[in-house]
This record gives sequence, C-alpha cells and structure tokens, in this order.
Amino acid sequence: MSFKYYTPRLIVSKCLGFCNCRFDGSVLNSQTIEMLKPFAEINTVCPETEIGLPTPREALRLIRANNEEEIRLVLSYSGNDYTEKMKEYSKEVLSRFGEVDGFILKNRSPSCGTRDVKVYPSAGKVMIKDEKSSGIFAEQAMQIFPNSLFEDDGRLTNFVIREHFLTSIFALAHWRNVKSSNEHKELVQFHSEYKYLFMTFHQDTLSKMGKVVANQNKLSFQEVVQQYETLLNLILRHTPDPGKNINVLQHIFGYFSKHLQEPEKVLFLEMIEMYRKGRIPLSVPRFLLTSYARRFDEEYIANQRFFAPYPEELITISDSGKGR
Repeated sequence: MSFKYYTPRLIVSKCLGFCNCRFDGSVLNSQTIEMLKPFAEINTVCPETEIGLPTPREALRLIRANNEEEIRLVLSYSGNDYTEKMKEYSKEVLSRFGEVDGFILKNRSPSCGTRDVKVYPSAGKVMIKDEKSSGIFAEQAMQIFPNSLFEDDGRLTNFVIREHFLTSIFALAHWRNVKSSNEHKELVQFHSEYKYLFMTFHQDTLSKMGKVVANQNKLSFQEVVQQYETLLNLILRHTPDPGKNINVLQHIFGYFSKHLQEPEKVLFLEMIEMYRKGRIPLSVPRFLLTSYARRFDEEYIANQRFFAPYPEELITISDSGKGR
C-alpha cells in the first residue's frame, strides 16, 4: 500500500533547534521537530526577541498579584511589564498566517508554554503560587487558531501524545486539500480512507460525519464542508486508547476471518489479548491485518489510514512517559 501525504503547516518556537535565542542564549533540540523538517512547512517564532528583548536577557515570568484577575508578563527581577506588548505582537504576527495545522511551542515558557507555566505573586525573589497557566503568546494563538493542534516539546517525548499529534496534523493537511478541491468525491474518499482511524478517536462523532457526507439534504459543497469540518475538529480532540483500538482491530478482522484457517484466527485473537495487556504494541496486530489485506487483495482495507496515518520516517517508539 502506498499513501499520499500532504504537508502540514506548523508554527514552532525558534529556540527549538533553529536559533540560540533562549533567555540564556542557548538553543534546544527536539527529535520530533528534526524528523518533521522534511515533511512539514515550518514557520518559526521567538516572541521574546521579536518584541525587542536582547539575548541573553533577564528571564520573564507570569505574575498574578493578590486580588487581580489578569495575569501579567514581567521581567523576573526588574518587574518591567511586557504584557500588552506581547499581546499586540502576538495578534499582529499570527494574523500573517492563513490556516495552521499545528503549533509546537517551548514548554513552560512564560511566552510560549501551552500549559504548566509557573505563576508568581510578583517580581523578585518570591515563592511561586499554587497555580499554572499558559504563556501569553500561546494563549493568544489558541484564541486565534482554536482548531489547530497545540503541543509543547516536552509532551512530544511521550509516544501516545506524539502519535496523536502527528496523526492529527497530517489529517488536517489532507483535509485542507479536500476543501480546496471543491469536489464532493474528494470528501467521500477522505471519509472512506479515515473511517477506521477516526473510529479509534470517537465512534459517535464518526457516525455523524458519515451522515454529513451522505448529504441527504442536498446542501452545497461549502455547506457540507463546513458541517464536516466542525465534526473533524471535534473528533481530533479525542485520543485513541487500547479499548477503541481493539474495537477497530476486531472490525477489520471481520473482513478476513472467513478466509483464515482456525490456527490463524487463534493467533490473531491471542495478539489482541497481548495488546490489551500491554505486552505488545498496536503495530503488531495492525501489521498482521495489513498482511491479510495484501494476501486477500482487499483494497478498501489496504487503503485505510489506520495503518499509516503519517509517513513511516516519523515513526519512533521512544517514550519518555511524560505528560500522561
């Protein structure tokens, strides 16, 4: 089987392998970003240097003073406030981009962190508050691009989180091509290829997507696309788990069970049980189903994105365990 992959559009923190622009003048490396470079359209940003701060520089921090609703972005010791400047910059620079499939931002950064950014009661040497937030730039980006996927470099070291992110951004890139085609047959083909993959995300939403594609109300292509896109963005917010994956494995196995000898059936069911217990990865029973699709010339199954949601060059089994 051979899949065509479309190029995801990403916005990435510049300090993640592109420029020595961190507050201390360093640069960090992300294995995921390095692998993505040949396959994605990457635009980089460094909000802190791009609002005029030097490198190296005094670190920024988020603060929320007593009885204040708004979180402010200030220099850690001098207390100089850059909140409004960062918000203005964020809105201006983000307005330059069209559709964006995903963001990979520096974790825990007071400008770029998507979550788990420390909040302090003031500048100076003080204890952190029992509160976490997102960075000012990241918060603005999430408001402007509510349907984009957001992750940070730390969480992408987790296998499950990384696989979900990669799967989603390549699906969104493919979807942009479907929208631009203005062809209902392209929508039908997209939904067909992603049926079992999306079933691992959320089966009820998948059912609603199927009804939209059927278009019994004879809506225009633009109206159908709008309805489908709403459900697509919703389904990508769900994360597959072993139970959902097993359900799909069993569905696909049904296509071949009548052709298989009894020992082959027993072997596959044993593999599912081993996967359920965490003793083998999903790739093992998935690979066996792929071999069945080729063996029995089942084109519909062979073309399912469930088997290869993103380029194989991006597959890595490394897992830090973080971010679960």
